[in-house]
Amino acid sequence: MKRSLQRINEQYIATETDPWGIDWRGTMAIRNRFYERMVAEAIGGLEPRPAELRILDVGCGSGLLSEQLRSSISEGNTIDRYLAVDVSESAIARARSLHPQSVIEYRVIDEDLTELSGEEFDLILGFEFLPYHSHEERCALFHQLKRFCHDGTRLVLSSNVRFGESDDVYVAVDQLAAEMTPCFDCLLTRDLFLSTYIDKFECHLLTWQHQRLVGGLVRWLLARRTPPACACRVVQSLAGPRWPRHRNRTFILK
Repeated sequence: MKRSLQRINEQYIATETDPWGIDWRGTMAIRNRFYERMVAEAIGGLEPRPAELRILDVGCGSGLLSEQLRSSISEGNTIDRYLAVDVSESAIARARSLHPQSVIEYRVIDEDLTELSGEEFDLILGFEFLPYHSHEERCALFHQLKRFCHDGTRLVLSSNVRFGESDDVYVAVDQLAAEMTPCFDCLLTRDLFLSTYIDKFECHLLTWQHQRLVGGLVRWLLARRTPPACACRVVQSLAGPRWPRHRNRTFILK
C-alpha cells in the first residue's frame, strides 16, 4: 500500500470516530446518499435475484458507511450475510466499538484477501480505497475479487480519479479502466464532484468553527448529517466546473 498500515492505524487512534471525517462532513453525507443509490441500482440488476443477499464490503473503515448501506439495503431485501473487512486493526476495533449491536460481521483481513478463498458473494462493495494501492496491487485485487463472484454477482467500486497521470490521491481514469477490464464488464459509471471540493474548502471548516463571526453557521453545517437536496446540487455545481479533471467515479461491474 502507498500509505503505510501503521500510519492508518495511528490516524484512527488519534481521532474519536474516523480520520476522514465521515461522521461530520456535510459533503460526506451527500456522498453516502449517492452510494446508496448506486448500490440500489446494482441490486436491481441482479439476475437471478437471490432470496438472501451475501455482501462483501472491502475497506470498510470504521463502519459508518457500511451501517448506512446495510440499513438501506435491508429495506426490501433480506441479507443473509454482510461481511465488512479492512486491513487496519484499529479501523475494525473502532467499527466494533461504534456499532456493538451491529449484525454486520467486521473482520481484520490481509491485503490479498486470501482468507476468503472459496467464498462467493452476490454483491461486492468497495469505496475510495483504490488510490492507496499501486497499479500491481490493484490488478491483483481485481483478480482476487473475481474469484468471489458467481455469474450474477455485481460489484460497486468507487475511486477518486483524474484525467492525466495518477498521484497519491487520484488514479488516472484510463489506467483504472484498463486494470478492471481483464476481470469485469463495466455496466455503468457515474461521477460525483466532491473530492477536490472537500480538500479545498470543507477541511477548513474545522478551523473556522471557533471564529466569532462565522462560527455559529459553521458549527450548524458540521452538525448536519443529512443535507437538504439543494445542498447536493449546490456542492456539485461548485465543484464540477472548478475542478473538471478531478472527480469521484463509481463503477457498477459484473
